[in-house]
Amino acid sequence: MISRFCSQISLWLVFVWPAAVLAQSSTAEPPLPDSLPQVSVTLSDGPYIVGQPLSLSIRILVPTWMPKPPVYPVLEQPGLLVRLPEGATHPVSQRINGDTWAGTERRYRIYPLEPASFSIPEQALVLTYADDRAQPQRLELPMARVDFQAQLPEGATDMTPPVILANDLTLQQDWTGAAELEVGDAVTRTVTAQIDGTTAILLPLLIPGLAQPAAVSGDESAPLFPLKPYAKDPVLHDEDTRASLSGQRREEITYLAQAGGTALLEPIEIQWFNLKTETVETARLEGKSFQVAEPPPPPLSRQELLLRLLAMLLALGIMAILFRLLRPRLHQFTTELRQKWLGSPLYARRQVKRAIAAQELTQVMTALSSWQQFYPALDPEKSHALERRLAEIGRQKFHPGSQSQGKTVSASWAALAQEFKWLARHAKTQQRQASATTLPGLNP
Repeated sequence: MISRFCSQISLWLVFVWPAAVLAQSSTAEPPLPDSLPQVSVTLSDGPYIVGQPLSLSIRILVPTWMPKPPVYPVLEQPGLLVRLPEGATHPVSQRINGDTWAGTERRYRIYPLEPASFSIPEQALVLTYADDRAQPQRLELPMARVDFQAQLPEGATDMTPPVILANDLTLQQDWTGAAELEVGDAVTRTVTAQIDGTTAILLPLLIPGLAQPAAVSGDESAPLFPLKPYAKDPVLHDEDTRASLSGQRREEITYLAQAGGTALLEPIEIQWFNLKTETVETARLEGKSFQVAEPPPPPLSRQELLLRLLAMLLALGIMAILFRLLRPRLHQFTTELRQKWLGSPLYARRQVKRAIAAQELTQVMTALSSWQQFYPALDPEKSHALERRLAEIGRQKFHPGSQSQGKTVSASWAALAQEFKWLARHAKTQQRQASATTLPGLNP
């Protein structure tokens, strides 16, 4: 409000006050009828540095007054940032040929954005002023052409464009979201760059994009990248005062987890030239890694459930038919296997061991008789020790005082187990040797 009030006062001083003053003095010193308004352009002294302001002033003087504000030409062009700081237009007066001429002066602040030669061409400035009869006259005055060369400081000539020259540059970032995500969760990265001594327009893109496999290869069947970025438009703000220009660039990207896996959001580095120290510096921000949990398998559709159920029923039907057809053969096969197992020497040997472990003398005698049928050539002398142990156990079992000899009975059964183990090993070895020495039968 205060600045607007001051601006209104300034315009009143420009357009009203000169008219009142000249109206009072017109009788004493009438203006020359051939006196035309004047316009002059002044450019501040060089050197002109990229990103640093240079001042361009346009002064308009009339012998009377201006009932309307002048129409200034357009100075913007590619590579130049043209600003009007606060209080850029103000009233001026000057003595010309003994008369007091009044007018305005507008001061532009121009920032070259790249090292190049610039030329602001000659243009027409339109103004309306009062002639010697106080009648408004519209006039187009040419504004002189302005040429200048923008350059980089000596220490910044080897930097990769676009070159940022400033008094200070700081970076700050904020993360919103957990480090471990699930599909559907989101994480937001906000990066703010604060620059002093130039405009924020010179700042490049802060947050690098994500290279997704599908986007790179063009293959729609490529796996999804864990995070999908959704970026907001960058927000730029410049603060232009009489002292200097500073700015801020703010970028915000929200990453949506769309697939399981690990995603690395890259660090940020911006190289810039410090005008105070005349050195190249780098502003850095750390990146961050995010783990997205694998999503659960999607639920089956009704059609898929029906297909799977039909497949299961079909498989069960085929298995039932095969089982019905093969059942007699399977029964015969299992019966033959069981008979072979029950008639094998290994089964007979295990039956003897079980009977000895159960300390059942009758079962031992029966199982031992069945086992000896598989080894008819066994030397009877090898069985004498086993028979003595059996006789010893029989005496202990049927002797009237055997109830008091529990330890002796247990020791006898243990000795019987060792004797049978030795006898079984000997019988097997003897049978193997006999088979090796038997000649095969001759062909008839």
